[in-house]
Amino acid sequence: RKKEIYAIIKEIEKEQKKFLKRKSKYFDKKGIALNNSYLTQREAFDALFEEYYTERMNIQSSYWTRDSRIRTIFKEDEWNGMMTAVLEKPDKDKARKGFNKESDKLFEGIINSCKKNIQDEGKRLSAVNAVEGAQMEVNAFVEAYLNQDYDHLETLRSKNASKEDFDKAASQINALRKGVLTHLIDMRFQVISNTTEDEWGKISKELDQ
Repeated sequence: RKKEIYAIIKEIEKEQKKFLKRKSKYFDKKGIALNNSYLTQREAFDALFEEYYTERMNIQSSYWTRDSRIRTIFKEDEWNGMMTAVLEKPDKDKARKGFNKESDKLFEGIINSCKKNIQDEGKRLSAVNAVEGAQMEVNAFVEAYLNQDYDHLETLRSKNASKEDFDKAASQINALRKGVLTHLIDMRFQVISNTTEDEWGKISKELDQ
Protein backbone atom coordinates (compact mmCIF):
# COMPACT_ATOMS: atom_id res chain seq x y z
CA ARG A 1 0.00 0.00 0.00
CA LYS A 2 2.83 2.38 0.84
CA LYS A 3 4.28 2.19 -2.68
CA GLU A 4 0.88 2.86 -4.21
CA ILE A 5 0.36 5.92 -2.00
CA TYR A 6 3.82 7.32 -2.77
CA ALA A 7 3.22 6.81 -6.48
CA ILE A 8 -0.02 8.81 -6.32
CA ILE A 9 1.65 11.58 -4.29
CA LYS A 10 4.38 11.84 -6.93
CA GLU A 11 1.70 12.21 -9.62
CA ILE A 12 0.12 15.07 -7.65
CA GLU A 13 3.47 16.80 -7.10
CA LYS A 14 4.40 16.47 -10.76
CA GLU A 15 1.12 18.00 -11.91
CA GLN A 16 1.34 20.83 -9.38
CA LYS A 17 4.90 21.63 -10.44
CA LYS A 18 3.84 21.72 -14.08
CA PHE A 19 0.93 24.08 -13.34
CA LEU A 20 3.06 26.43 -11.20
CA LYS A 21 5.66 26.59 -13.95
CA ARG A 22 2.98 27.54 -16.51
CA LYS A 23 1.57 30.12 -14.08
CA SER A 24 4.99 31.73 -13.70
CA LYS A 25 6.03 31.62 -17.34
CA TYR A 26 2.68 32.42 -18.95
CA PHE A 27 -0.05 33.83 -16.68
CA ASP A 28 2.16 36.01 -14.48
CA LYS A 29 4.17 37.41 -17.39
CA LYS A 30 1.08 38.09 -19.49
CA GLY A 31 -0.64 39.76 -16.54
CA ILE A 32 2.33 42.07 -15.99
CA ALA A 33 2.43 42.98 -19.69
CA LEU A 34 -1.30 43.79 -19.68
CA ASN A 35 -0.98 45.85 -16.52
CA ASN A 36 1.95 47.90 -17.78
CA SER A 37 0.26 48.87 -21.02
CA TYR A 38 -1.69 52.13 -20.82
CA LEU A 39 -3.99 50.92 -23.61
CA THR A 40 -5.05 47.54 -22.18
CA GLN A 41 -8.84 47.05 -22.11
CA ARG A 42 -10.76 45.36 -19.28
CA GLU A 43 -11.75 42.48 -21.56
CA ALA A 44 -8.12 41.41 -21.86
CA PHE A 45 -7.85 40.92 -18.10
CA ASP A 46 -11.19 39.10 -17.99
CA ALA A 47 -10.05 36.69 -20.71
CA LEU A 48 -6.75 35.99 -18.93
CA PHE A 49 -8.47 35.36 -15.60
CA GLU A 50 -11.00 33.04 -17.24
CA GLU A 51 -8.22 31.05 -18.86
CA TYR A 52 -6.29 30.85 -15.60
CA TYR A 53 -9.24 29.73 -13.47
CA THR A 54 -10.33 27.16 -16.04
CA GLU A 55 -6.90 25.55 -15.81
CA ARG A 56 -6.85 25.94 -12.03
CA MET A 57 -10.20 24.16 -11.68
CA ASN A 58 -9.01 21.37 -13.96
CA ILE A 59 -5.99 20.88 -11.70
CA GLN A 60 -8.22 20.90 -8.62
CA SER A 61 -10.49 18.25 -10.15
CA SER A 62 -7.49 16.10 -11.03
CA TYR A 63 -6.18 16.52 -7.48
CA TRP A 64 -9.46 15.26 -6.01
CA THR A 65 -9.39 12.18 -8.26
CA ARG A 66 -5.96 11.22 -6.94
CA ASP A 67 -6.70 12.27 -3.37
CA SER A 68 -9.81 10.08 -3.28
CA ARG A 69 -7.71 7.13 -4.44
CA ILE A 70 -5.39 7.67 -1.48
CA ARG A 71 -8.34 7.84 0.93
CA THR A 72 -9.64 4.45 -0.22
CA ILE A 73 -6.28 2.85 0.57
CA PHE A 74 -6.23 3.98 4.20
CA LYS A 75 -8.32 2.47 6.96
CA GLU A 76 -10.39 4.91 9.02
CA ASP A 77 -8.12 4.83 12.09
CA GLU A 78 -4.99 5.12 9.94
CA TRP A 79 -6.36 8.16 8.13
CA ASN A 80 -7.44 9.92 11.33
CA GLY A 81 -4.09 9.19 12.93
CA MET A 82 -2.24 10.59 9.94
CA MET A 83 -4.35 13.76 9.87
CA THR A 84 -3.69 14.34 13.56
CA ALA A 85 0.04 13.73 13.15
CA VAL A 86 0.83 15.70 10.01
CA LEU A 87 -1.87 18.35 9.65
CA GLU A 88 -2.05 20.99 12.34
CA LYS A 89 -4.69 23.60 11.78
CA PRO A 90 -2.83 26.81 10.83
CA ASP A 91 -3.01 29.84 13.08
CA LYS A 92 -5.59 32.15 11.49
CA ASP A 93 -4.30 35.24 13.30
CA LYS A 94 -0.78 34.50 12.10
CA ALA A 95 -2.03 34.07 8.53
CA ARG A 96 -4.00 37.33 8.80
CA LYS A 97 -0.98 39.25 10.09
CA GLY A 98 1.13 37.87 7.25
CA PHE A 99 -1.41 38.98 4.67
CA ASN A 100 -1.87 42.41 6.24
CA LYS A 101 1.86 42.97 6.13
CA GLU A 102 1.98 42.15 2.40
CA SER A 103 -1.20 44.16 1.75
CA ASP A 104 0.18 47.25 3.50
CA LYS A 105 3.42 46.98 1.54
CA LEU A 106 1.57 46.70 -1.80
CA PHE A 107 -0.96 49.47 -1.29
CA GLU A 108 1.45 51.86 0.41
CA GLY A 109 3.77 51.44 -2.56
CA ILE A 110 0.99 52.29 -4.99
CA ILE A 111 -0.20 55.27 -2.94
CA ASN A 112 3.31 56.67 -2.60
CA SER A 113 3.88 56.26 -6.32
CA CYS A 114 0.61 58.07 -7.09
CA LYS A 115 1.57 60.94 -4.79
CA LYS A 116 5.01 61.17 -6.35
CA ASN A 117 4.13 60.84 -10.02
CA ILE A 118 0.64 62.30 -10.64
CA GLN A 119 1.11 66.01 -11.23
CA ASP A 120 -2.52 67.17 -11.21
CA GLU A 121 -3.61 67.64 -7.59
CA GLY A 122 -7.26 66.67 -8.13
CA LYS A 123 -6.40 63.57 -10.11
CA ARG A 124 -3.74 62.62 -7.58
CA LEU A 125 -6.33 62.75 -4.78
CA SER A 126 -8.82 60.70 -6.80
CA ALA A 127 -6.21 58.05 -7.51
CA VAL A 128 -5.16 57.81 -3.86
CA ASN A 129 -8.81 57.51 -2.77
CA ALA A 130 -9.31 54.69 -5.27
CA VAL A 131 -6.32 52.79 -3.89
CA GLU A 132 -7.41 53.25 -0.28
CA GLY A 133 -10.92 52.06 -1.14
CA ALA A 134 -9.54 49.03 -2.94
CA GLN A 135 -7.43 48.08 0.07
CA MET A 136 -10.51 48.06 2.30
CA GLU A 137 -12.40 45.86 -0.17
CA VAL A 138 -9.50 43.46 -0.64
CA ASN A 139 -8.98 43.13 3.12
CA ALA A 140 -12.65 42.26 3.56
CA PHE A 141 -12.42 39.58 0.86
CA VAL A 142 -9.31 38.10 2.44
CA GLU A 143 -11.02 37.87 5.84
CA ALA A 144 -13.84 35.95 4.17
CA TYR A 145 -11.26 33.80 2.38
CA LEU A 146 -9.57 32.90 5.68
CA ASN A 147 -12.89 31.95 7.26
CA GLN A 148 -13.91 29.80 4.29
CA ASP A 149 -10.50 28.20 4.06
CA TYR A 150 -10.49 27.17 7.69
CA ASP A 151 -14.09 25.92 7.61
CA HIS A 152 -13.41 23.79 4.54
CA LEU A 153 -10.18 22.49 6.04
CA GLU A 154 -12.18 20.81 8.80
CA THR A 155 -14.59 19.23 6.32
CA LEU A 156 -11.98 18.00 3.87
CA ARG A 157 -9.78 16.46 6.55
CA SER A 158 -12.45 13.81 7.09
CA LYS A 159 -11.79 10.51 5.32
CA ASN A 160 -15.43 10.53 4.26
CA ALA A 161 -15.26 13.92 2.56
CA SER A 162 -17.12 13.73 -0.74
CA LYS A 163 -16.53 15.12 -4.23
CA GLU A 164 -19.39 17.51 -3.52
CA ASP A 165 -17.59 18.77 -0.39
CA PHE A 166 -14.42 19.32 -2.40
CA ASP A 167 -16.20 21.04 -5.31
CA LYS A 168 -18.06 23.35 -2.92
CA ALA A 169 -14.83 24.32 -1.17
CA ALA A 170 -12.93 24.87 -4.42
CA SER A 171 -15.77 26.90 -5.94
CA GLN A 172 -16.13 29.22 -2.94
CA ILE A 173 -12.39 29.72 -2.51
CA ASN A 174 -11.94 30.43 -6.24
CA ALA A 175 -14.80 32.93 -6.15
CA LEU A 176 -13.16 34.80 -3.28
CA ARG A 177 -9.79 34.83 -5.04
CA LYS A 178 -11.51 36.21 -8.14
CA GLY A 179 -13.15 38.86 -5.97
CA VAL A 180 -9.76 40.09 -4.79
CA LEU A 181 -8.46 40.26 -8.36
CA THR A 182 -11.59 42.06 -9.52
CA HIS A 183 -11.11 44.81 -6.94
CA LEU A 184 -7.46 45.18 -7.88
CA ILE A 185 -8.34 45.52 -11.57
CA ASP A 186 -11.15 47.98 -10.77
CA MET A 187 -8.60 50.01 -8.82
CA ARG A 188 -6.13 49.84 -11.70
CA PHE A 189 -8.60 51.39 -14.14
CA GLN A 190 -9.66 54.04 -11.62
CA VAL A 191 -6.03 55.05 -11.10
CA ILE A 192 -5.16 54.94 -14.79
CA SER A 193 -8.09 57.23 -15.59
CA ASN A 194 -6.34 59.85 -13.49
CA THR A 195 -2.90 59.54 -15.07
CA THR A 196 -1.07 60.34 -18.24
CA GLU A 197 0.62 57.48 -20.07
CA ASP A 198 3.99 58.53 -18.70
CA GLU A 199 2.68 58.73 -15.15
CA TRP A 200 1.10 55.29 -15.41
CA GLY A 201 4.36 53.85 -16.69
CA LYS A 202 5.95 54.79 -13.38
CA ILE A 203 3.03 53.74 -11.16
CA SER A 204 2.21 50.43 -12.85
CA LYS A 205 5.36 48.74 -11.64
CA GLU A 206 4.02 48.81 -8.09
CA LEU A 207 1.18 46.51 -9.19
CA ASP A 208 3.53 44.03 -10.84
CA GLN A 209 4.20 42.50 -7.44
